[in-house]
Amino acid sequence: MIVVALGTHPQPMDRLLQELDRLVDRSRLSGPILVQTAAIRYRPRHARVLGVVDSRQLEDLMSSATTVIVHGGPGLIFQALALGHRPVVVPRLPEFGEHVDDHQVRFTRWLRERKPIVCVLQIRDLGSAILTAGRQKGEWHKSHGPSKETVEIVRRLLEDP
Repeated sequence: MIVVALGTHPQPMDRLLQELDRLVDRSRLSGPILVQTAAIRYRPRHARVLGVVDSRQLEDLMSSATTVIVHGGPGLIFQALALGHRPVVVPRLPEFGEHVDDHQVRFTRWLRERKPIVCVLQIRDLGSAILTAGRQKGEWHKSHGPSKETVEIVRRLLEDP
């Protein structure tokens, strides 16, 4: 199962969902594909859209996924790393109306030199990135990812008003 986590940002990432449909149509990818997102215009034909889910449900989904795809926000990236994934990171781009500036691109470029993520700056590279991430899931986790305890502490800090 592929889990796509796009967070609670109010701007949709249609190009990512369209590319997933193209990959399935070309038999380069198979499901199931679950998409967590707060905003959507394009309705994917080959993925189930969940909308916003609570943090525990998202963790359960990510834990059972073979591959995790996230936008360029640090929270979702580090959650995927903590769960043993080498996440496919597709930063939101302002030229597609996905964000107000390119800070996710800058952060993703910086992070790929420091953590085992698969960075997708051109959406046409998504298929090969998914294959790369799936082959390397968990190989690096013991020495590179934050501990579950660290993730839990951060989650409590973020959820406690």
